[in-house]
Amino acid sequence: MPAQSHGSALPPFLLTRPAAQNVRFAARLRGRFGEAIRIVQSPLFEPRFLAPEIPDQDFRGVVFTSETGVEAFERLGIPAKGRAWCVGDRTAEAARRLGFDAISAGGSATELAQVLARLNGPLLYPRARHTAVDLGAALKDTETRICETIVYEQFPLPINEEANRLLVTSATLVAPLFSPRSASQFAQSDAVLDRRAQLFAPVMSGAVAKALEPAHPERVVVASRPDVVSMLAAIADLVATPGQP
Repeated sequence: MPAQSHGSALPPFLLTRPAAQNVRFAARLRGRFGEAIRIVQSPLFEPRFLAPEIPDQDFRGVVFTSETGVEAFERLGIPAKGRAWCVGDRTAEAARRLGFDAISAGGSATELAQVLARLNGPLLYPRARHTAVDLGAALKDTETRICETIVYEQFPLPINEEANRLLVTSATLVAPLFSPRSASQFAQSDAVLDRRAQLFAPVMSGAVAKALEPAHPERVVVASRPDVVSMLAAIADLVATPGQP
C-alpha cells in the first residue's frame, strides 16, 4: 500500500520495542503513513545473551519463538542444520539465513504449539527467560517432547528523556504494544501514569490489552492477527476514526 500523505497531521508515535525491532517498525510506519510522521523510540527492554550448556542429544529439530532466539542460538556457535519450527515469517527468515530449513507457523505461539503437537520430538527450544506462551505446558498432553534452554533474557530499561517529554507535551500519542510483558512494563512506568497526553494503543492481542489496563489508556485497538501487517491495519483504523487522534 502506498504511503498516505497525512503524516504531519497524525499524532506522534512512541515505539518501545527492542532497538532493532523499533527501527524496522518505524520504517513500516513511514511506508504506510508517510515520512512526515514523528516517531520517538524508547526501548523498554534490551536482550542479554546467555551461554547455557546444550544437552548432548540427537534433536529432531529446533523451535524458535523470536528472532532474538535465533540470534542467541547463533551466538552459541552450534551448527544450524535440519528443520526449525518458527512462530512467524520474520523468525523463519532469520532461521533460514542461519542455515535452517525453517517453517513458519504463521504468527502466533498458539498456532506454533498446534503444529508442534503433530510431531513427536525431541525438539530443542532455545528461548527467553520470560515468554508470553508456555510451550511446554501447551504440549504436555502430546507426544512432542521439547528441551527448553534459556539462551537470553530481556533486561528492562526506563523510558528515556525524549519519550518522557512526549508524554507530557503532546495532546495525544500512539503507542503500539506487542507483548504482555512490554505492555505491563509500559503501564507501570511513572512517566506513563503521570502523562498529560491521551494514550491510544494498538496492541497485538487481548492479553496485551489486559496488561496495559493499569495505564488507563483512552483507547485500545486489538490487531486482528498477531503480526505486523495487522498491527499496521489496527493503527490505520485507529487514526482514521473521526473524533480520535
